[in-house]
Amino acid sequence: MTPSEFFYTFHLGYTKTPTEAAGDKAYVRQIENRYAGAICLAIGSGGVYTQEQVRYLRGFVTITSQEDTTLVDRVEPMLKEAADLLDVELVSSSSYFTDLQFLKDAGRSMVYDMYTCAALADFPEPQMVAISLIAEELGVTEFGLLEQIRKQVEMEVELRKNRIKLLYPEGHDMLEPRYANLHKEN
Repeated sequence: MTPSEFFYTFHLGYTKTPTEAAGDKAYVRQIENRYAGAICLAIGSGGVYTQEQVRYLRGFVTITSQEDTTLVDRVEPMLKEAADLLDVELVSSSSYFTDLQFLKDAGRSMVYDMYTCAALADFPEPQMVAISLIAEELGVTEFGLLEQIRKQVEMEVELRKNRIKLLYPEGHDMLEPRYANLHKEN
């Protein structure tokens, strides 16, 4: 099992990877670029992204990209591109949205991935605005849905903290700084 197959099977519950489902590697490569580009536009918006978010996105792209192994090297340029946008509404007219039907099919998943990355920086306002605009562009507009997705991400953050506390009640020297002192909390 490849890392990508592992991710799609155990994170999303898929029985096939996107490449297996589409049967067209070139098409999947385009979609991988657009999906990653859209997430980077949301997170890069306003230039408030953190190094932790850059690391997360590089890891996310590495594990989800089956056909474009160079995509990971374009994460930071895509974030900088978003930070340079003068008007956040330009986010929704970006070339990353040219295959809107596929992106709409993956819209909820994409918004979830955006929120997951935004949570690493405590949901900065420019990122939240961009995510809302992109969600609207993708048709993820059902009443209360964005709030439900955000709450799901917040619950998963807490679940991760609880799991770390359970597994490492005395702490551990390999924990990331944000988790290093969890064992001292009640």
